[in-house]
Amino acid sequence: MLTRRTLGGSFGAQICNSCLCIMTLTSAGLAYYNIRRLQVDQHRKWMLRTIFYMSSIITDRILNIALSDILFKYLKYGAYYTVWDCQELKFTLDQYGLPEQYLAAFYPTCLPANGTTPEETALLAMSHTGYVAVKASVDGLSGPEMIGSTYRWTFSGCLWWGLLIHTIGVEIYVRSCKTVSGMLVSADKLQTDSTYPR
Repeated sequence: MLTRRTLGGSFGAQICNSCLCIMTLTSAGLAYYNIRRLQVDQHRKWMLRTIFYMSSIITDRILNIALSDILFKYLKYGAYYTVWDCQELKFTLDQYGLPEQYLAAFYPTCLPANGTTPEETALLAMSHTGYVAVKASVDGLSGPEMIGSTYRWTFSGCLWWGLLIHTIGVEIYVRSCKTVSGMLVSADKLQTDSTYPR
């Protein structure tokens, strides 16, 4: 329900969110399966993976803010546009108190179709698709929708980068803790050994 609307709901973001859901549910299911079989060490590893995967959205937000600022504020990356739904655009402009004249000046296709004759109104209604291209920009003259467009433009890529960083990071952590886990087991055996002086 949310993936179609998250920062524009691009196809790449929908696929990444679906992938994240599958990974998280699978690792949580395996963690539950292992604890039911009293395999605590395996349960711990799968729970670590579950939490790392879920926390990738935090890294995504940090990357999204940083990348948007770097590309559009400092590097002046160029003219890029994202597609906005007219209702979403109107809502954003209303939230920032921008008048209808702003919408009429920059996004006239989002205005209601009002022709002088019924035929003209019908033609205008057909030309108004309900979507509009919004420039990604963070300069001093940018409106809130243009700033939002910069975050929308980088969002999908940052989702994938965040998931990749966390997937690699948790595997490195789990494999490095394997030796620690083995050392703890050896210490436990050593303490319970009857020959060991207490």
